[in-house]
Amino acid sequence: MIRQYQTERRGAVLPLVVICLIVLFGFVALTVDLGMMAIARNQAQNAADSAATAGARAFNGDPAQGYGYTSVPGKAIAAAISNKVLNSPVQGDPSITVTTAATSYTSGQVTVDMGAYGYYYSDDVMPAGVTAPAQESFRLDIPRLRATDPWSAVRATIAINNNRTNFASIFGISAFNTSATATAVHRPRDVVIIMDLSGSMRFQSLPGVPYDTSVNQARPSANNWARTRSMNPETVYPLFGHYADTAGAALYGNSSYPTTTYEYVDPANFSTATNGGPCLLDDFYKNPVGTALTVGNASTYKAFSRRPDSQATTPGGDDFLKTSLDGSTT
Repeated sequence: MIRQYQTERRGAVLPLVVICLIVLFGFVALTVDLGMMAIARNQAQNAADSAATAGARAFNGDPAQGYGYTSVPGKAIAAAISNKVLNSPVQGDPSITVTTAATSYTSGQVTVDMGAYGYYYSDDVMPAGVTAPAQESFRLDIPRLRATDPWSAVRATIAINNNRTNFASIFGISAFNTSATATAVHRPRDVVIIMDLSGSMRFQSLPGVPYDTSVNQARPSANNWARTRSMNPETVYPLFGHYADTAGAALYGNSSYPTTTYEYVDPANFSTATNGGPCLLDDFYKNPVGTALTVGNASTYKAFSRRPDSQATTPGGDDFLKTSLDGSTT
């Protein structure tokens, strides 16, 4: 019988522990240090957002004051340095000297660029080297390209270098860089309340107006309230029955009439285009259930459809209203 003897291998587990520790430290570095990088990135973005917003709010929209241009970088930097990245304040000096000769300013870890946010028409004369866009659109220009555009845009960049790592230094990574950029624009809006004391804003919706023949104005006198002037420019209108008296019926009118306040009552644009705008009836659409309304089939789904022109003389319903209690046509 043959016996085999094996010698004991004391400490053989030690190399395995060392290898596992290296892997373990690697995952710790991945978890802790990458988490720190993400936090630093978010905090830098917060600083950039606040800087860009504060800078854009410094614009005042007044060309006589240079749109508040010289105060923008200082306001932006002041907002940025009120933030911290990994518990360290963002560095910068808000008291920097600003002139209109430059559009970019850097102080410490903050860079502020200024420009304009404006609307470009397809037929605009573009600055040198800029191709006209195929379609009209808003465009952000930093720096400003058109001298006629008001200063209205701010881009803030926060750049922080040499943030210390923790476990990643074992692998030779002792620091990392963080940066973030944000852009804000100044777009003031005015709230306007219009009080139509004269009532003239309703004129283009009037199918008929009173007419004072004594002064030849579309404004009633004390003794004349007859609505004898039609403001309907549609050339197809009822001609059957008593409407055959076109002058008396006053169903058609395509002239503007002045008022005593030197305003004009223009023809209504209900069924045809006038100075008041396009035909209103053509602007109302409906969608069949489950059917998308597209440009190609918009005309198919109009909420209002015109009746045949033949109904001007041969109506589809009653010829005209009865005027006597006995139902006669008198």
